[in-house]
Amino acid sequence: GGAIAEAILDRLNRSGCYGVVTTHYTNLKQLATHTDGLINGAMLFDTGRMEPLFKLEMGKPGSSFAFEISHRIGLPDDILEQAREKIGEGQVKWDKYLKDISRDKYYWERKRESIRVAGKRAGETADELEEELEKLKNQKKEIIRQAKAEAEQILSQANRLIENTIREIRETQADKEKSKEARKQVGQFREELHSTEGSQLEEQTLQHKIQKGRKLLSASGEKPEKKKASALLAEEMAIKAGDKVRLVNQDITGEVMEVNDKSLLVAFGHMITTVQEKQLEKISEGEFKKQQKSHSGTVAGYSLEKKMKFRTEIDLRGKRADEALEEVARFIDDAMMLSVPEVRILHGKGNGILRQLIRDYLRSVDLVKSCTDDDPDRGGTGITIVKFSY
Repeated sequence: GGAIAEAILDRLNRSGCYGVVTTHYTNLKQLATHTDGLINGAMLFDTGRMEPLFKLEMGKPGSSFAFEISHRIGLPDDILEQAREKIGEGQVKWDKYLKDISRDKYYWERKRESIRVAGKRAGETADELEEELEKLKNQKKEIIRQAKAEAEQILSQANRLIENTIREIRETQADKEKSKEARKQVGQFREELHSTEGSQLEEQTLQHKIQKGRKLLSASGEKPEKKKASALLAEEMAIKAGDKVRLVNQDITGEVMEVNDKSLLVAFGHMITTVQEKQLEKISEGEFKKQQKSHSGTVAGYSLEKKMKFRTEIDLRGKRADEALEEVARFIDDAMMLSVPEVRILHGKGNGILRQLIRDYLRSVDLVKSCTDDDPDRGGTGITIVKFSY
């Protein structure tokens, strides 16, 4: 049959006609490889799932996958082995080479597509980061300006408090040496306040100095009944219901809803939670509004909302390679944005193609420290553990 088909195809080719010939004959594939006027084509096949991809590729012959499909539908192995012996070693190798080429081409096409997707995302991310950097620069200037204004206000209040304390010391006729020492410490405190300038001029720093000033006032020799100034400062520094606050060393702001003995009930956007007072610092109404506006939809607001819902594990089993890679990219972006130290990716074992594609992508991410198999008793090579280096 193969010989007759080859003779007919040769005659048709020499006659100059056009047509499409479908075949499983290896000799026809070989004929088209080295004969002018004939060209091979093949319908692509997913060798991992043993399913057709319904895509035509021109220029190379394809395998019929006869032995693989026969094995899958239940034909006994001894019959398949006998069939391999009958067609000869040369044809078996030819078919194997065709399958290897098809598999490799499919892999590299997916690889190229993943690189294209990653490059596109990288370009978009670079643009977003550039825009975000410009916003942060503007915010920094505004924060420094506000900090200077608030520092002047705090300094003015501190100066009034200092003068009141000196007057109270004089009125109580305290010991002259104690009064002299108190004036000396008060003078040093005033110099420290004036020396805080530039980018170091932060409200938290100033509050710390004010607290230091309160301690100085307590040690200045004033009588218990004469502590109106200190009480005024303590009352001013205390956090009350309705005050605007910020988490220490973070950009997350909120409003105090209720004050309890050891904790405060604070509303951070739509989330209400209990926080210890030492974790908070008071901010002005103007700074609160500014940060609420600037952080709307940015990283700070994003992380607060997202961290409550984020899961450190993603399941990609049964998904196509391109679809899985897109999900992995989004998943890793979210994890890094939230500073999650470790995540798990379930991709299954199979032939290892999806696992390899995912790890190739992970190795291209700068903040990924390592990607390794899970313990054998918890999934082994079917799960990748990703650790980050922040």
